[in-house]
Amino acid sequence: MELNYKEILEYQSQVYPFLLIDHVDNVEPGVGAKGHKFLNMNDWFFKYHYVGDPIVPGVLLVEAIGQMATIAIVTLPGLKGKRCYLSKIHHTRCSGTVRPSSILVIDTNIISYKYGVAKVKGNCSVDDKVVCDAELTFIVVDQFNKVTP
Repeated sequence: MELNYKEILEYQSQVYPFLLIDHVDNVEPGVGAKGHKFLNMNDWFFKYHYVGDPIVPGVLLVEAIGQMATIAIVTLPGLKGKRCYLSKIHHTRCSGTVRPSSILVIDTNIISYKYGVAKVKGNCSVDDKVVCDAELTFIVVDQFNKVTP
């Protein structure tokens, strides 16, 4: 399944300027999602990080991985519009810089999903070079609350 920007907003609760996905090229619900963001000098963070040498902050690369991963989760039946809260960031590495005019490719896979807890692995790349990778854990609150007292 492919999602354009408008369709992403039906699943993802983040909105501009914090939504870090422009297009989902492929999503397999419960398996993974891959898409991209076109970065340009007008993106809000370039003005501040760093003045005179703009790059995407590493924490926003991790956020992009998280946003793409949640697309793979909330496209599962019955989860459309549900919120996924980040509960853990582990095994994270940023190994390159991302500048304006880049196309950021975000690729994620669901490692496990049970009782509203999802473990995911993902990366961001530019020109086929991985610039950030991370493993994250999310809680789908409505699902998690059904199995916890």
